[in-house]
Amino acid sequence: MIIFLDTETTDGTKECKICQLAFRVDSINYVTYAKNSAPITFEAMAIHHITNEMVENAPFLVESDIYKKLLELNTPDNYIVAHNAAFDLQALSNHGFINQMRIIDTVKISKALLETKWYKLQYLRYALGLYKSEEERIQPHDALSDILVLEKLFNYFQVTFQLSAENMCTLSNQRNFVRRMPFGKHKGTLIEKIDSDYLFWILNNATQLDDDLKFSIIHTLKQNGFIQTE
Repeated sequence: MIIFLDTETTDGTKECKICQLAFRVDSINYVTYAKNSAPITFEAMAIHHITNEMVENAPFLVESDIYKKLLELNTPDNYIVAHNAAFDLQALSNHGFINQMRIIDTVKISKALLETKWYKLQYLRYALGLYKSEEERIQPHDALSDILVLEKLFNYFQVTFQLSAENMCTLSNQRNFVRRMPFGKHKGTLIEKIDSDYLFWILNNATQLDDDLKFSIIHTLKQNGFIQTE
């Protein structure tokens, strides 16, 4: 089975907790809010608009029926599909969830196959015309809405590139070259056009640096002669 999953969290750190979990399997949606001992930060509220008051009467995630259902699905026979899967799986692991499913990361697949400026889910929703076939009202950064868009993106890759779930799983485990800087003062700029001093600064100072971005920066610096190749 294929499980489309998204989380909304209390903050954006590696220690974050989940305040909303949604997944979709066999056209059935499962969604729950979850309360935590740690409050939702204002920065997180500004993104997903989930407040502490909205979750105060919700169950703790591990006590919810939705979490227990996800545990039932957590086998190597199933695929879990997420946009930036590492973040969602890290958030789940903060609640004791150890993933056994095969991972399909639509961010990684997008980077491998698409010539586009951005890879965020909502950008791809519009850039690829996924919104044109929406039957439900989509509210960005709502976990339930996001899994509906996620499924459309998955279907787009299936139809456009003739990819099976196993093909996508393989792509999700490969390193991909990132062409444009995804953050900071050079956000959106081709990495090859960015000053080498800034690229070295990113390597030495950026926290939680994405493996693909690190690989791309080092490759660019090697190509330009700033790092000696072995």
